[in-house]
Amino acid sequence: MTEQVIFARARPSMIRLTERYAYHADVSGNPYTERRGVPTGLIEVLVPYDGQKYFNDQAVEDIERQMPDIWTRDYMGARIGHVALINYSHTDLEDRLDLSLHHNVLPLDIPVQGEGLQGPDGLRDDRHACRITYNYSPEWLETTPLTLTANIYDEEIIREAIIDVEREQAKQMTVLDTVTREVAQQVGFSRSLIFAFDLELALPGRVGRTQDDHPPVLTSMALEWPVATSQRSVHLLVGEEDKHVVYNPERGVIEWGDIPFESRGKAEGTDLYTYRTPLISLLVDQPGELYRREQLGGEVQIEIPRLLSAVHLVYFGPEGRQDSADMESSTVLTANLTLYLEDLFERKTFSPYQHLQFEGVVLDEMRITDIVTLLKDQGFESHYDELPVERSQMKRYLVYGTRPEGPGKLVLWMLVEGTSSKTTREKQIPGGQTFTTTLETGNMVIYMRGQLRRDSARLVGVMNEIQMLLKERLRHVSTID
Repeated sequence: MTEQVIFARARPSMIRLTERYAYHADVSGNPYTERRGVPTGLIEVLVPYDGQKYFNDQAVEDIERQMPDIWTRDYMGARIGHVALINYSHTDLEDRLDLSLHHNVLPLDIPVQGEGLQGPDGLRDDRHACRITYNYSPEWLETTPLTLTANIYDEEIIREAIIDVEREQAKQMTVLDTVTREVAQQVGFSRSLIFAFDLELALPGRVGRTQDDHPPVLTSMALEWPVATSQRSVHLLVGEEDKHVVYNPERGVIEWGDIPFESRGKAEGTDLYTYRTPLISLLVDQPGELYRREQLGGEVQIEIPRLLSAVHLVYFGPEGRQDSADMESSTVLTANLTLYLEDLFERKTFSPYQHLQFEGVVLDEMRITDIVTLLKDQGFESHYDELPVERSQMKRYLVYGTRPEGPGKLVLWMLVEGTSSKTTREKQIPGGQTFTTTLETGNMVIYMRGQLRRDSARLVGVMNEIQMLLKERLRHVSTID
């Protein structure tokens, strides 16, 4: 290149900064995530020779005025401005580009003659473009930003129970409606399974947000699948929303993506802002082939619309004025994952079901108090909610109880429904006189569901014991002789 510097009033169509961090996630009973390789950063500047918006006739006139013989030369470049780098202390840009020697700015020089460009028409025909790149390496974050956990459940599991209650406080009525519906649903003979994935990000304060209009996005997630499958065999739920999942035969994986994270605010006592996906539930209708596999591989890719290093660029045009070029910044986190199936199956959660009916029992607050007291006597922490009904003769309650059980937690739901009516009872006394008495009667039904990890026999035993205690306690209040 010639040492002479000429300027052209052209401008970039795009300035993009991209950082990439790679990890490996071990998904087992003790999940962990570790670093892989070295983080990379890339500054890209794209300048189209379009003859209009980015490199127009004015830019051609600029270079012809400064160097009239330019079209006779083998090569000539022109400077279209500079980019200033700010907040780059968490990268190696200083050492790599000697920024302090250049006042923290990088010149943007593009070819205007030679390297495929011949004459002024080559700068206007919209058939060429110049791409300027600078590579760098950002530092690793002090903490691992990604946590990925997975669990396996029966299809009959109450999906909302998988979600920590604290995560759903703002949606309590939605959770109540969903749990009520699923407690009442009777168990079928399906052998389907649910893979439940939970992804969480913890980002430093320089890039995290309490209220985030542009949160991170799970752009893609892939899971190795042992056989070719179809959409009829696997279904994806994100929260309560159906999502698209496809089988990629070239890679032998099932894939899904485009799932935004939700901001969870700042973690107490830290400088970290947390984000979490809605619960990702993969329903597998034909899981038989999975039982022969020890593990499954996979990968996730997450895009954060900011740089974890917090590098910032400002573009100045050839006249030295700050310009509002189209600038993009993003961080891409990728993680290869290993899913240990044997470990997940050992920790599988079971959810059996029982249906109890009590003829002649009138459902009211006193009966609900009986049930709650019974659960507390059995060591449960219990409470209940009254549910709306459409008929005045009907009442509905959802009773919820939990207690520690070994290393885990036993969860119990009872959807209690009752209808009331009037009946008459006649009693004949000696002498032929008959007395008629009107009394209130009813019918109470309890749909009981339990959940416990690993130990199905223990869970069924607890539910049978509670069923016996309920029958003993409620038979004394039945209006049926």
